[in-house]
Amino acid sequence: ENKMTQHDYQRALDDLIDATREADRLGSKDFSINHITLDRRHVELIKSALELAVKCQWKDTKNKLPKKPGIKPYEYVECLIIHKGEIKIRPWNCEHLVFDDEDQDDYFCSAEDADYWLPLDALPTQPQEK
Repeated sequence: ENKMTQHDYQRALDDLIDATREADRLGSKDFSINHITLDRRHVELIKSALELAVKCQWKDTKNKLPKKPGIKPYEYVECLIIHKGEIKIRPWNCEHLVFDDEDQDDYFCSAEDADYWLPLDALPTQPQEK
C-alpha cells in the first residue's frame, strides 16, 4: 500500500521549499523536479496543498473514526475523506458508522473503503475580507 503519512507530506513540503529557494537563488521562474518542469504558479498550488495536508493531520480510518457529537439522537459529522485517491466531502453517519452521500440519504462507503478522514471543522479558515 502506498499511503502518504504526515511525515511523507512534511518531507515533500520541505523538498519543495528547498527547490523553490534554489530556483530563486538561480533567478529561474521555472524549475524541474523529477524531470517535470513546473512554473511558479503550479509550485505555489502544490505547496499550499502540502501545507494544508501537514497542518490538518488527516486521520487514518484504521486507527480512528469520527465521534458522535451527542447533541441529537441521529447525527452526522461532515468530513473530507480520501477515497480511491480522491478527496471528497462526505458526512459520517454516526448511527450506521459509514460515510453517506453528500445529501445524507444514501450509503457512500464503509470506513474501511476510505483511507483517511478529516472533520470539516478542523480545516483552517481564512479571515473574512472587509
